[in-house]
Amino acid sequence: MGFMKITALLALLTISPTTVAANFSLSDLNGLGCENLQGSRDCVTMLLAGEIEQGDAERLLGFIDATSKVLSSNLKRPVRVGKIYLHSNGGNLLEAMKIGRVIRNNLMSVQVTHDSVCYSACVIAHLGGVVRIPVGPMGIHSFYSSEFVGAENFASSSEKYNDISELVTTYLREMRVPTALLDEMMKVSHKSLKILDFEEMERFGVIGQDPVYLQAKGNSP
Repeated sequence: MGFMKITALLALLTISPTTVAANFSLSDLNGLGCENLQGSRDCVTMLLAGEIEQGDAERLLGFIDATSKVLSSNLKRPVRVGKIYLHSNGGNLLEAMKIGRVIRNNLMSVQVTHDSVCYSACVIAHLGGVVRIPVGPMGIHSFYSSEFVGAENFASSSEKYNDISELVTTYLREMRVPTALLDEMMKVSHKSLKILDFEEMERFGVIGQDPVYLQAKGNSP
């Protein structure tokens, strides 16, 4: 079965969001950087585009599972979703961490192409990649919530902000990237955006490869 026919078949399984949320679609089969692992014979690259909202991680997991099952059945050989392109201005920070964990648990590489952007919460999701290739701009700022608005609620807002900071720190350590990225985020107002240069992306782990993934593949020194 040709790839175009398979793509059309998968389109029937994809549920379009009824609210503003990320969209998932297929990009290519056996493309550059999409690695076959755990017995797979073919590797699919997908695209996540749009604002990250609550529930997107669960939808992503369902899309990955359906894609693998349908393609494996039609091609009659094991197929995995092994790479994801990201194109997003950001969105829900907590959901972005869930997406990052879905990406990491499925041993997926991530890439932001030259004609895409990855800002705010998207950068957090991007960190889940076992291989991270940012070509397009990567932008960060301090996280924001409507719960923080209002000077009279400063004490409770401060407590909630610190709680979220701890969750982000835990996530960064789980992804094995420097927690210094959070320090850099908090230097930038939520009303602004800092575009990371190449040296900063290297220093904060935005570009790179997960060391455990490399060792599991047998590429350790």
